Amino acid sequence: MSVVVLIPRWGMGGISKIGAFISKAILSNNRKVICCSLVNDNISVDLSDKVNCYNLGFNLSKKKDYIGKIQLLYKLRKLYICEDVELVVALGIDLARIAYWASKGLHIKIIASERGNPYRYSEKDKKKYFRVLKHCNCIVVQNKVAYEYYKELGVEKYVIGNPAELRFPEKLPTCFERKKNIVSCGRLDYDKNFELLIRAFSQLVRMGYSEYQLKIYGNGTTYQTLSELINTLNMNAHIQIITSCHNVFRYEYDAGIFVLPSRSEGMPNALIEALSLGIPCIATDCPGGGVRELLENGELGVLIPDNDEQKLCQAMKELIDNPKLAEHYGRKGKIILEKLNPNNIAHKWNWVVQQYE
Repeated sequence: MSVVVLIPRWGMGGISKIGAFISKAILSNNRKVICCSLVNDNISVDLSDKVNCYNLGFNLSKKKDYIGKIQLLYKLRKLYICEDVELVVALGIDLARIAYWASKGLHIKIIASERGNPYRYSEKDKKKYFRVLKHCNCIVVQNKVAYEYYKELGVEKYVIGNPAELRFPEKLPTCFERKKNIVSCGRLDYDKNFELLIRAFSQLVRMGYSEYQLKIYGNGTTYQTLSELINTLNMNAHIQIITSCHNVFRYEYDAGIFVLPSRSEGMPNALIEALSLGIPCIATDCPGGGVRELLENGELGVLIPDNDEQKLCQAMKELIDNPKLAEHYGRKGKIILEKLNPNNIAHKWNWVVQQYE
């Protein structure tokens, strides 16, 4: 049996990591797995050498490239036929639509997976997605809030969180050994809301915490806007945007604080990884439900109101001023390693795939 795991890109981001994880999880002696990316970019994740890789060469930035979209469907359909594909795991609802239209008439089973916050969809988008999703065999969501959104959809639904993999290092620092820096990472776009973090951190520096540095790892459409904001606030000596690092926590495992300032999230991998390393975490209580669920309503990390600059500044100041509180959150956060045990998550994905073999 051949299975395609369809992802949007290989570049930095949680979706490529979970694509690699699922590909490895569902490998077996009688199952060939092809991890397929829409675009041709460099592979930046740890992928099993037993997993086949394929790139479709699509340009995601050209949204109205109708010829490109037709070519994309043709290439994916050709892959289905050449590899005798029987099942597709599509990571993203847009990708589920692509997987479905490319499979017309081929009797291929499709597992659609919601990777973000479905409540951000307009009514028009919801109707468009539901028209295709009703033809999928099942949908996998990351949290209970997303499950409720798809409750009316007449297909099987499963909740599977993202895995908490402790990759580095075995001996973790305490908050007293941590660096005087604040770290965040993700795509540089509107939803990730790094502007909020930059403004809140600039307040912190002006309050006398000039020994602290803010490091934002990522790349995307708002890079220029964020760079100009840093310059306008005279924060060039205190804030860095680093665009070329793929394994952020290989270098930032001993960060002082991790901040997730997003406007919308599904179940953010960066937050999971920071929690698993015992880094004290602050995150916005943004729509989507995944952040609140991960932090257990503020028990495992500091949960602040969505898009509140003052509350974010206050939360960072409190963790700096109170090392015992930071240490408390660091210890509690590592509970995520049991809650999202990778072996359990892998077993759940393998079980779902088995249902449609």
